[in-house]
Amino acid sequence: MIKLVCRDYGFECDFVAEGTMVSEVMELFAKHTSEEHGIRHSKDKIQFMLRNRSKNNMSKNDVENFVNKANAERNRLEKWKIGRGNFP
Repeated sequence: MIKLVCRDYGFECDFVAEGTMVSEVMELFAKHTSEEHGIRHSKDKIQFMLRNRSKNNMSKNDVENFVNKANAERNRLEKWKIGRGNFP
């Protein structure tokens, strides 16, 4: 069983994406983080997360860096949306 737990990546969230196929878990996790946390992850990023999860070598510092980068990306997108709203 393949599993990604949202809480493991710094979110205060109990969501768990589980499945027998990597593509299924990736799709579930990407959909959840996009809809619930406003963060879009590329397929490469989720594959990286799965590889690290399976190796169980993602340190707390790695998780914090990941969350910081995700938050920065979310802020960038929000600013883009605001700026885009100024044009017809």
